[in-house]
Amino acid sequence: MYINQSTLEMCLASQKALETNYKQENSGVKKLIWEQTHKLLSRIVDGSVQIAEQDIAMVEKLLGSYLRTAYGRNKNIARKLSAKLKPFLQQRRHNLSRLADFNYVAYVLNNKKSAISLSQEELLKSLRTIKSYNAGSNKLKQRLLQQVQSYALLKYRTLPAQEIKSGGITQEFVRTFGLSHVKANSAVVQKQTVSAVRPATAQPAKSQISWFGKLSASASAIISLTADKLADIRQETKSRYHHLRHRVKSFYYRHEYKIAAFTIGLVGLGMFQTHKQIEKAEQATQYKLFVAPTLHKSNEAQTASFTHEYAKLQANSPTKVTPSKVSTTMLGDGYYDTALLIHLKSASAVEKLYRQIDALQQSGKIKMSEGMDTKRYAHSFTMYRLIRPNSKENKAIENLLNGGVEDASYIDALVKQAGAKGSGVKADDNSITTSNFARASQDLQQKHLQNLRSFSRF
Repeated sequence: MYINQSTLEMCLASQKALETNYKQENSGVKKLIWEQTHKLLSRIVDGSVQIAEQDIAMVEKLLGSYLRTAYGRNKNIARKLSAKLKPFLQQRRHNLSRLADFNYVAYVLNNKKSAISLSQEELLKSLRTIKSYNAGSNKLKQRLLQQVQSYALLKYRTLPAQEIKSGGITQEFVRTFGLSHVKANSAVVQKQTVSAVRPATAQPAKSQISWFGKLSASASAIISLTADKLADIRQETKSRYHHLRHRVKSFYYRHEYKIAAFTIGLVGLGMFQTHKQIEKAEQATQYKLFVAPTLHKSNEAQTASFTHEYAKLQANSPTKVTPSKVSTTMLGDGYYDTALLIHLKSASAVEKLYRQIDALQQSGKIKMSEGMDTKRYAHSFTMYRLIRPNSKENKAIENLLNGGVEDASYIDALVKQAGAKGSGVKADDNSITTSNFARASQDLQQKHLQNLRSFSRF
């Protein structure tokens, strides 16, 4: 039975008055009002009375005032009642809001237990949701309308006569579903049902029923109960399946164009990524074919063989050439000379590097390709040491300058990669913030800039 809105308003006004009334002579009236509020809220919690959606906010205000006016041992009573009523109101509001979704209404109506427990207001809201839905199948809509009408009829037959005569939501429920004529019919049906279950002949006395008959009746009852449970499980599973299928189909038809566009986008992205991978693989293959002859080979057998042959060559030579005796490159005023003076800081360091590279060329450890010379090698080696000191390229160069053995083709390829001005040597990060050029003398800077302009024109 739905509580009248005017009753709630009157109860809220009386309860609000207790918050500002501190006179002791009215303690009996205060107690009476508080107990009246407690009784009303308790009936809402246990389901004796129901509240409309529009009255939920008013009941929450009534509960807040009820808590504020509870003192002494009544405080614990109020807190316990509030712990039950607050989630009940939240769930009530949540259920009513979900009934605005057509898919949820279809799910509830396909679940017999949930549908039977719907209140008059929930059935009315379900009906409005179904009627306002125009995006799905008309056949599904008609079936749901029939179901909600059937459950409304079942709900109507369980209502007491006093509630049917009352106004408010119940009257709207009867009028909307067209149930005003059903009361007399239901009474006739009930009378016929009662008369049908009463047989003309008297039932056998309890003493006349044998133990076998009792056992059979018990077995039949158990089988019937089990069959009902299995039927309920089957019906619930079937309703869940239909609900899920309905939601999938509804989602597909509502977003058909979006799904098609998304699928085309995925296919296009896949084709683009595949094209990039193929192009990357082709580039890697071409790079391997181009760089294969100049790769640094660190095979132990080859290195050992080269070292052995070089040792035999040194043993067979009549005199051991020292770097100072074989040096043919002198420090001048060219571009590489001034660049190396800036980076190495002294002429002796530059001449030492020239002698080392001349000696390596004389011994066959490096083989300069056409257009290369000692100064170009020295400049490239210096660029690798300054810009990429921890790289494998610089480690190979340092090993070569310290007397080790490296693949001459690999070293020559590194010099080519560095470029004429060293621009081919890229730093691993942006950690280089200063330059040796900025720390060089002004005369050396001017001379190097003049060489740079001449070298660029050349």
